[in-house]
Amino acid sequence: MTHTQARKTGILLLLLVFILFGCSLEPVRKQELQQPSLSSYKHSYIGDAGAVSQIMGFGLGTAYGQGIELKTSEEPYGLIMNIGLHQPSPESEQDYQTYWGRAAAPHTALSNAMLFLSMVDNAGWVTFRLQEAEQDQMRDITIEREPIERIIGMSLVQLPEDENELWKEIIRLLQLHRTAFDSYLASLEQQGEKDVSP
Repeated sequence: MTHTQARKTGILLLLLVFILFGCSLEPVRKQELQQPSLSSYKHSYIGDAGAVSQIMGFGLGTAYGQGIELKTSEEPYGLIMNIGLHQPSPESEQDYQTYWGRAAAPHTALSNAMLFLSMVDNAGWVTFRLQEAEQDQMRDITIEREPIERIIGMSLVQLPEDENELWKEIIRLLQLHRTAFDSYLASLEQQGEKDVSP
């Protein structure tokens, strides 16, 4: 057997081993990488930073999250989620604007707050601190539990814990109470979404 033939045979054997064993290991890798479901975080508390971070990861546009701050020194407890572009590009800027642009941000914040507040029993509010196009400008949008529960006529904790069912219910409630939610968001804007300097 020549050196070239031995090399080809070795490559074929290596490829065969990779195909046989690589394919059989795939189900194990998928199981190891599976993220816990949203329902496993139902009835979490604001002091559990790990659970809070995981819950926020299920929200819309939260891929732009740049950290959270838990506010637990006085009630009502809350959370600040910092949102911004990690590495700006035309594509990421466009996607960011879809969720966190001036017009979209209040609606994204409201949807995400409903998700979060339905999972974290002792949270009273969520602030989304948004990085504006000008890198040194920040804007806060704060959504509180009490006005949402007053609008929907029930406790957010009563919403389903299954992720798909929860999002369906959030969408249903947003549509059912659209006028009231639009008024709520307009009142936030009138109060002045705070522009903050870092």
